[in-house]
Amino acid sequence: MLKKLFKNLPFPPEFDITVYLRYRPILTKINRLKGVEIAEIGSGNYGMGPYLKRSFWGFDLNFAKEKSVFLKPVKSSAVNIPKEFNQQFEAVLSVDMLEHLSPKDRSKAIKSMLGLTKKYLFLAFPSGRLASLTDYFLSWYYRKTHGVNLEFLNEHRQYHLPKIREVKKEIIKAASENGQKIAKIKVVNNTNALIYLTLLVLGFSENKYLTRLYSASFLIKNFLGLFNFLPYRKLIILEVEK
Repeated sequence: MLKKLFKNLPFPPEFDITVYLRYRPILTKINRLKGVEIAEIGSGNYGMGPYLKRSFWGFDLNFAKEKSVFLKPVKSSAVNIPKEFNQQFEAVLSVDMLEHLSPKDRSKAIKSMLGLTKKYLFLAFPSGRLASLTDYFLSWYYRKTHGVNLEFLNEHRQYHLPKIREVKKEIIKAASENGQKIAKIKVVNNTNALIYLTLLVLGFSENKYLTRLYSASFLIKNFLGLFNFLPYRKLIILEVEK
């Protein structure tokens, strides 16, 4: 019965529950902005495309042939974005990218991203001891189920997770250097660590029923998005004075 039910459920092929949860609080804000240009730094091939479902600019080092139909790709590093794009976007976001940069490059990337926006900057990244413990367990679990290390977690350890106070300090410094005035800066929780861990344990399990259960979480995506206490990541929402 369960096998038949899972087989017949129509799950969107590009949907990933853990990716959706990290974008959800940002999209709530962005969806109120109509007819404006939006940019994502470190978008990869899909970025927020499957969840935003409208045109956006994506900046990354490389892109595959197969990518989101909503993505307008620009090959660029986060620390050296072409100046022609400065203040061309109403909203700029970066999700789970900062932790893959060295502390020195994080500073440069924050300044570059802040220079792109006319109004909003959204920075989401894993932060804090709970996030580090979650990464540690996931790294162990992935080696156990796959026999190799999970590359993105290696970079988390190599560069250490960003700290909120350090990122805020860099934002204030970058705004001053760019000649921008900060109207508002807010920090909110993003993705409950226990939910994130449970979902990835299912997804990494190598068991077809458990991985199907991971896919089935699409059906309760909005319910899962309500739980942001004990966060895995933090989201900084910055508003610039026009």
